[in-house]
Amino acid sequence: MNESITNQAKIRIFMIYCCVMMFAFSLSSSMYSSLAPFIITHYGATLTESSLFTISSSIGNLLINLLIIRMADKYNKARLLAVLCFIVSAALIVIGRAPTMAVYLIANCVNGMVGYWIDNLTTAYVSDLYGEQRGRYIGILYTLFAVGSAVAPTFNTIVLEVLGLDWSGSYKISGFFFLMTAISYFIILILVKQPAEEGYQKEEEEVGKLSISEMLRSRNMLALILSGITMAFYGYFSGMLPTYFSFTNPDVYTTALRNFILTCYTVGQMVSRFLYIPLAPRLNPIRYLRFQSLFCTICSLVCLLVDKPVLWMILMFASGVISGSAYTMTIVLTCDEYPDHSSSANAATGFASGIAYLVATPIMNMIADNISFFVAMIIPVFFGFATYFIYQFMYHEKSPGLTLAAKAAKG
Repeated sequence: MNESITNQAKIRIFMIYCCVMMFAFSLSSSMYSSLAPFIITHYGATLTESSLFTISSSIGNLLINLLIIRMADKYNKARLLAVLCFIVSAALIVIGRAPTMAVYLIANCVNGMVGYWIDNLTTAYVSDLYGEQRGRYIGILYTLFAVGSAVAPTFNTIVLEVLGLDWSGSYKISGFFFLMTAISYFIILILVKQPAEEGYQKEEEEVGKLSISEMLRSRNMLALILSGITMAFYGYFSGMLPTYFSFTNPDVYTTALRNFILTCYTVGQMVSRFLYIPLAPRLNPIRYLRFQSLFCTICSLVCLLVDKPVLWMILMFASGVISGSAYTMTIVLTCDEYPDHSSSANAATGFASGIAYLVATPIMNMIADNISFFVAMIIPVFFGFATYFIYQFMYHEKSPGLTLAAKAAKG
């Protein structure tokens, strides 16, 4: 059967599966927010204990990043994806059937580990499949990630109110969907065989030999890792925005207004990711990231200082439109830097930003409690400016036309 299928057709087939896996990962990882009240009530957890539900997943993310850095590129990505899909489907079903909170936390940690690995691996595999055209196709993946995150609350509503199931139904259905994806993907892998990759073809003895120390010696890679740390701190700004409004000026910023401002930002990000797909070949990632980090940071500072609802709506939407594709572009730059070790390199930046995120939230909350919430929101703005300086002065742009991203832009 596989002899009659061209390599380009095979690439499209495997790209479709990567898209399905990314969407399923995004949906399953975004369900918790709207299901949290039901889960907390089910296990009789206090608000303090409920933080373990998110922490267990974050710990899984960090642990798997350490493993990915060391060994992910040693194995065949296409085959490994099949195995990971089976594991994550089992983890989701166990979460939905967990008799105790302890079982839930263990399964959630496994889900966090394997789910993030699927996120990392689909991105790295698409980079391998499309080589210098990776920017546009990685953009498609993360557009679907945004869509999955956006539809998760609606999916939960359908499960709870239309199907009449409890919160566990969402996890069981998503686990079953992953299982069906895994089975069909495994069959395709056997019948069609994986395609030849457009990216850099490495010799067998070279695979998986990229060390952390080697990455840290690379000026550009160090810049990408540091920018991941600063952006994790800057992410506190948007993440805590509704809480900031409710604590500082609840009479003006009602629940509806707070949600609308956040919706403006989210919609802007979705617009950005949809626009990135056709525009990717025309954009220079590092130059765009410099502009994006400076523009969004200035918008945040102006909003805090002026503090007018209409201004918040306009500038948060504009920030979403400009920043929505930023994560995709950092992934593209990382893959450009190490096309033969894309999975390990992406895991290194993910680990650094994950650690920073875990540290940033309690530090900023402590400042908000003991000093001022306004000060806690201003500090991430300085990290936003730091991100711009890292991209501007530390990242070395190799000369236009020499980087893989620039070559892709030239078509």
